[in-house]
Amino acid sequence: MSRGPISDLAVVAARAEQYLALRDVLDDWVRLGLTTSVTLVNVDALKDGEVRIPCTVLEENGVRGAVLQEELAARVSTRVVRVVAVSESSSQLSTVSDRLALDLVAQVNASLPTVDLVRIHLITTVVDAARPFTGIDDLAWLGWHNVIVAPESAQSPTAGVSPIVRQAGDPTQTLQLAGCLCSLAGLWSAQQSAPLDERPVAPGQSFLAARSFTRHLSTAAVESELLTKLADLSLGYPLPLVDGSAAEIIDDEVGAVTSMAQALENKHHYVFAGARAQARTVPQQPIKVGQLLRMLFSFLGQAIRNAPRAFADRVLYEASAGTAAAVNRAVFGGTDPAFKVVVGGIGPDGRPASWDQFDQALAQVDARAEGRADVVHLAPADLSALWRDFLSSGMTLLDAGTRADGLAPQEIGSSKAVIVDPGRVAPDPSIQFVVSSEVAPYINRDRVEPADVLGARDVYHQLETLPERAPHLVANAGKVKQDLQTFFDEKARTFTGRFGYRIFEDITRCRTELKSYDDQMKALQSQTEASDDVYRQQQRLARTLKIILVAAVGIGVAAVVLAVLGVIGLSVMAAVLVVTFLGWLATSGVVFVKGQTALFALIHRRQQLADAEEALLANAAAARSDLRRLGRAYRQYLDWARAFGTFVHAPLGYPEVGAVADLLIGSRFPKNHRFGSARPDSATINRSAARLRHDLFQVGWLSAAWDAFVDDLPDLGSDGYRLSESRELLFTDPPITQRSLLTTWSEVVAARRWEGTPGVLEGRVSEVLGTTGQDLRAALLSDVETRDPVSGALVRTSLEEFNGGLDAAVDDSGHMFLRATFSSSAQSIEPWRVAETVPDSSGSDANHVVVVTQFSRGFSSHDLIRANESSAATAAPTHPADSDVVDTPVERPQM
Repeated sequence: MSRGPISDLAVVAARAEQYLALRDVLDDWVRLGLTTSVTLVNVDALKDGEVRIPCTVLEENGVRGAVLQEELAARVSTRVVRVVAVSESSSQLSTVSDRLALDLVAQVNASLPTVDLVRIHLITTVVDAARPFTGIDDLAWLGWHNVIVAPESAQSPTAGVSPIVRQAGDPTQTLQLAGCLCSLAGLWSAQQSAPLDERPVAPGQSFLAARSFTRHLSTAAVESELLTKLADLSLGYPLPLVDGSAAEIIDDEVGAVTSMAQALENKHHYVFAGARAQARTVPQQPIKVGQLLRMLFSFLGQAIRNAPRAFADRVLYEASAGTAAAVNRAVFGGTDPAFKVVVGGIGPDGRPASWDQFDQALAQVDARAEGRADVVHLAPADLSALWRDFLSSGMTLLDAGTRADGLAPQEIGSSKAVIVDPGRVAPDPSIQFVVSSEVAPYINRDRVEPADVLGARDVYHQLETLPERAPHLVANAGKVKQDLQTFFDEKARTFTGRFGYRIFEDITRCRTELKSYDDQMKALQSQTEASDDVYRQQQRLARTLKIILVAAVGIGVAAVVLAVLGVIGLSVMAAVLVVTFLGWLATSGVVFVKGQTALFALIHRRQQLADAEEALLANAAAARSDLRRLGRAYRQYLDWARAFGTFVHAPLGYPEVGAVADLLIGSRFPKNHRFGSARPDSATINRSAARLRHDLFQVGWLSAAWDAFVDDLPDLGSDGYRLSESRELLFTDPPITQRSLLTTWSEVVAARRWEGTPGVLEGRVSEVLGTTGQDLRAALLSDVETRDPVSGALVRTSLEEFNGGLDAAVDDSGHMFLRATFSSSAQSIEPWRVAETVPDSSGSDANHVVVVTQFSRGFSSHDLIRANESSAATAAPTHPADSDVVDTPVERPQM
């Protein structure tokens, strides 16, 4: 019957002498984890008329006094209570009395009325010819399992037997009693059942003889060392099993990580900077006759008013209306602090602008570019799909698991292949580049994370200009630059480094574009301004056209005067006027067209520049949008690279290896109970760890480890509860807290020393050792260190000799209890013969605990050795210590 120690309770009642002896022994066993907690009642400490029963609770944390009823009332779930009353039968009787035992049972039943009660009357004795059973008839209680602990010491049911005799200062009898009590009451931690729970009570006033054999093999030291070796992947990742065979190792690691980073970029191309608009070429438009005449007469009108410049300004304005001439230079302005932050990345205090400041600056520039007074806070881009694939890609490189479309494992031929060096996939974030103390005060960073490409480039540029600011540090700056280059050259060849460098390239491109657009806009605006030469040309042309006009008017007036004077006829006058007008018109048109060549060229250039300015504005807006998205992506990249780098360098954590208490007790114990510790050599542990890696690390094993890493949330402060509600917030990274939860989480997990989930790994190891790895289990437990039960000296032995056959199936035919305990004229048929053997073993994992309990048939008190049967009563020596012990039955009023 399966049971759990939390749902069962054992209450042991004994007289003061047995109580003290049992308390000392059981307290040690509970602290060692050999047994579950137990409650002791000293009946000699009970007072007449007292209803509340004082008791002592032995727990792993120590001993505490309590009231039995309160202890029972505090239990939430109890399946069965085993009440054990302890008596001793020798030359005099020491017992709690059946009436007191029944009172105790009544109190337990009153507190837990629905719980099953198992009543065990445990009787201890020794083989002593001078002290046969005395008053044994009074110990046969009705309704109880009256169990006599066989006074014998033997390694197994089939081994030789040594009687337990009473000797002064010898704890063997007490240890035998305690061991048998734990077996019958189901107190051993590894027991799956208690042997008397389902056994009916023997009819009448019958007794049972019982003996118990146990083997307790501590594997704590072996497990600790084995788990530590399995979790330690500093020497390289194991080759995962793919369809029953191990994956292959990738030789070209740099090529593999580069290929995976490129595949990730291609799948999420939308994150990176897009294409830019190109300014169209404006063809030169021919001037039609009507348009030319209108421009000519308009110019003449301005010329007559002596304002030819106004004509040029009006024509130029019409050609460029709505373009950059009306654009505020503050859109890009060289004096705009927000633009400086966007381009340079340095705040007003000389420190690098944070990514939040960077985003706010871009929002301000966007607002001014669009003519808005207020900043519109746009929803940040959701890059969760990118980071899921980012993590999947890195893990796939290490364990060949297929996790995402387009990001397949690497292959060598038809076999999947992996990278075994986690540092090639993601650098360890704890290994940062530290700027020397001589140089650090002169630059705005004293250290750079291994994934921070932008930070490294910033430090490098500052080091290049350092000799100008601090000439005495030329040598130091050169040394730091060389070290920085070496450090980041290696990090750039990792998977995370490659992908981070790609984001860095586009951020640099967008920043350069914005600076270039600012310069181009300034240049374009200067080109659109009309020069003084153009205006002087307009004045010269105006004078020329006025002269031509005056000449034409003079000829016309002369023709009219001659016609009035009768010198010429009216027809001649009309002809002269027509010819003069046409000549003036043609001459003026030709002169106007030739004279306005520079102005027409300026108009065309103004139209061309207007299109260029429009393209610049569109490209600048696109660059700012790209830069905002890339800035967010880069900040999240630093966070994920930090967390992922921490994980891949210890995916199973750093299991805490504390001091292991060896289970090396056993001096002066009966041979029935042996305790030892497994002691395999280092070579065996190394071979077992190497073999277990093949069974434990299947393809895709990192996914479960990552889930455990994320689920084990550290203390994140007041906002940490949000992640406990939804881990999805790490990927979406919404602006719901003053500081990004993703950033806070990544910094904390990188700073902590994660212990991993040793319970999960231990459970998996136990599963393998109990199934396909039974040969490994046998090798790990084959060498045992234990104490010799007689001398107490430490000895080495094999597991087979240590177990003494207890772990095998027990055939109890022919097994017998020590005959010296029974009467030579027994009334029952062979009451000393073993009638039932109950084995119990925890063979499902690496812990090795075996409990075997044997019972006789029920027999009467007449089958035990009686006083008148002892022929050696007068010859047997009397032990001085025994004469001091006089036990008197204790009577107690009804409770």
